[in-house]
Amino acid sequence: MNVNMQQATQAAKKMADAGGDSHFLEEQMNPTRIKQYLDSGKDYDKVKGMKWLLAMMSKGRDASEFFSDVVKNVVAKSVEVKKMVYMYLSHYCDFNHQCRELALLSINSFQKDLAASNQLVRAMALRVMTSIRVPDVIQIQLLAVKKCAGDSSPYVRKCAANAIAKLVSLSDGAEQESCDQFVATLLNDTSPMVLGSAVTAFAEVCPQNWAIFHPNYRKLCQLLADCDEWAQITILGVLARYLRTQFVDPSPDKPQTSSEPQRIVRRKVKKAFYSDDEDESEEEVVVQDDPWDDDGPALEDDHKLALTSSLPLLKSRNSGVVLAVCSLHYHCGAPTNEERETIGRALVRILRNRPEIQYVVLKSIAVMASERPAMFAPFLRDFFVKGTDAKFNREIKLEILVRLATPDSVEEILRELQTYCRGTEKDFVCDAATAAARVADARPECADDVLRGLLDLARSHDRDECRSVDASVVSSALVAIRQLLQQGAGVSAEDPVIVRRDVVRQVAKMLLKPKNKGAFSTNPSVEEDEGRRGGAPVPTASGRGASARASACFILGEFRDDVSDLLPDAVRLLASRFSGEVVEVKQQILNLSVKAATAYPANNDLDSLLRYILELARFDTDHDLRDRGRYLTATLGLSVPGSETSDEAALQQLKANKHSLILGEKQPPSTRHGTVAPEGVPQFTVGSLSSMMGHEVDGYLPLEPWATEPSDPSIRNPPNGSVFRAGAGQTGISSEEVAANPGAFYGNDDESSSTESSSSGSDSDESDSDASSSEGSDSDDSEESSADASSASDSDDSEEESSSSGAEEAKAPPPSDPFDVFAAPSSAPATSNDDILKMF
Repeated sequence: MNVNMQQATQAAKKMADAGGDSHFLEEQMNPTRIKQYLDSGKDYDKVKGMKWLLAMMSKGRDASEFFSDVVKNVVAKSVEVKKMVYMYLSHYCDFNHQCRELALLSINSFQKDLAASNQLVRAMALRVMTSIRVPDVIQIQLLAVKKCAGDSSPYVRKCAANAIAKLVSLSDGAEQESCDQFVATLLNDTSPMVLGSAVTAFAEVCPQNWAIFHPNYRKLCQLLADCDEWAQITILGVLARYLRTQFVDPSPDKPQTSSEPQRIVRRKVKKAFYSDDEDESEEEVVVQDDPWDDDGPALEDDHKLALTSSLPLLKSRNSGVVLAVCSLHYHCGAPTNEERETIGRALVRILRNRPEIQYVVLKSIAVMASERPAMFAPFLRDFFVKGTDAKFNREIKLEILVRLATPDSVEEILRELQTYCRGTEKDFVCDAATAAARVADARPECADDVLRGLLDLARSHDRDECRSVDASVVSSALVAIRQLLQQGAGVSAEDPVIVRRDVVRQVAKMLLKPKNKGAFSTNPSVEEDEGRRGGAPVPTASGRGASARASACFILGEFRDDVSDLLPDAVRLLASRFSGEVVEVKQQILNLSVKAATAYPANNDLDSLLRYILELARFDTDHDLRDRGRYLTATLGLSVPGSETSDEAALQQLKANKHSLILGEKQPPSTRHGTVAPEGVPQFTVGSLSSMMGHEVDGYLPLEPWATEPSDPSIRNPPNGSVFRAGAGQTGISSEEVAANPGAFYGNDDESSSTESSSSGSDSDESDSDASSSEGSDSDDSEESSADASSASDSDDSEEESSSSGAEEAKAPPPSDPFDVFAAPSSAPATSNDDILKMF
């Protein structure tokens, strides 16, 4: 019987092991049982207990009560147990005061593990040590980082770079000098794994200390493609700030827009009906303004190195990397026409992604399109709104369409906006109407057509039984009509599409309907809530068409000559509705009565209505309206009844000048398009969080203005007198050779120098290939070990493999960069930007 029970237990254990670790996430475990597992002398039980704890942490549960039971297992000999213990400690060592005290008691064990043979144990010990936020042990932590910064394993050096920022925040800047030295040491590393974290530490610890960045600039450009994706984003951001501070503006005299035409090929893709068939595409040639020449401005060699080295990353699978490259070229480059089209194509490619990523990319495209619309002119149809687009993406697409409006594309854009105005989603219809008005503002030649379309849109939604959603469409249309009329639409002398007088009279007709009918109704109505089926009727507020009524009153007062025969009756009807209106409409009714009485002083009816409305405004409940009424009373030269402090001489002077004060010519409204541009709009780095939020967030580093004088290229040479260059051998190129012939570094040296260095270059290439192959195998081993650490399922055999790989890393020569497209050996032909762009 006992034998059968033992066999059953062993079989159950084997089945659990065969089934994986999923049961740790699905089942519950008694805390007492977990503590028994952790206190057990068997590694199997300790592994099981730690897996229960890690499963609890992954599900978001608090496991800090087991800290005392876990921390004593840091001396375990099993690598698998030790890795999971360190994963737990790195999460909870700074959880509360008790956890910090217990972690300090084990700091000797952490220091001992810094000399372990397994690189993962060394890295995790450093991570836990630097996570203890106790200022008393800051010196011990600094020594640990210094030791790991010179470790033979790239993974340990990477963890040392990640720990530097934690030490700076813990010491409140007291150890800034020591941390700067650590960053400088790690920036001199040749491993791409280390360089990514080193540049991240540089951006957080000493972002303006360019003295330690200069010698490593060319190396970072060369190894940019070998770093991991998230490190590439950080490096590109640092390079953008570096280029702005070390080089001059490559095109200071180039205008942002130009009247010189350029022929652009726009592609039209017709989707195949069946998925097996190929899509049909055709091209059309359009004329587009282009401020840049085909060859682009001349750049310094180091400036060109960063821009050219980043171009292949446009094909990255990470959308953040692509956006960072485009931001670098947008802020620090002066690309040619072909390069700009390549950048625009890359941004359009990553639009085919999740809605959240689309939002970030679209916001960046909107910023770029406002200054350089030619980048996205060939991809106009990619910004048309689709039925599956999220609401927040639709709004940005409309913004981009407005900014891409050119004489050749404006007709196509307006047809697309007209289709949107026929939709059933009224909020989107309002946005489309506003976008159409902005297109007309940017392109005045089509303002009359847009004005007529907006008037038809307002009339079609102004029904007798008008719902609140229809009233919102009418309000948006009338606001857009008011802006276009102020811009001068509808006054064309030759072949007018629509006359301003007809527009104003139609607006007056809609405004003067009975107050309980149409979109201008002021009475509350009862209608069914569209968000609930079969729900109770929901009353709507009387101010549902307030914007429409306010805009209509402004139009009648501003263009009063077109409705002079209707003006007295209009003021009379509005005066009768004054008491029941909202404040926004009351202010415009007051302004209308003042303008009408001033423009037609002989009309006694208008004068009587004005005094009546001023009296109503003087006793209104809104303080702003009362102040406006007093101001206008004094401006007209009228005295307030019962006032004993009136200055009659001043009132008479105001009365004599009231015509120029009230009816004077006004400037058109300021918009983001046309000839008027607002000032004070914040400018942030494209793709940054501040650019997404619209305000500066914590940790944002703005781009510096361009340098007035370029820096000396020799400061970017390493201090040992040789220049890092992939594929050039261990000796490199001396600083004197770079100064004498800068093309020798960039792969475009003359024929004589290439002939002299051909033999040495071939020998060095062979040695570099051997070094890169050995280093590649070592880095693969370290990456596999990192993956094993994350899964926490290694056996004791992995310790021997890791230690052997660490020994090989110590013997391996410095790595060489296999990505030698931009820094070919001196005997190889030069690689130009045009050759690189052909890869896309």
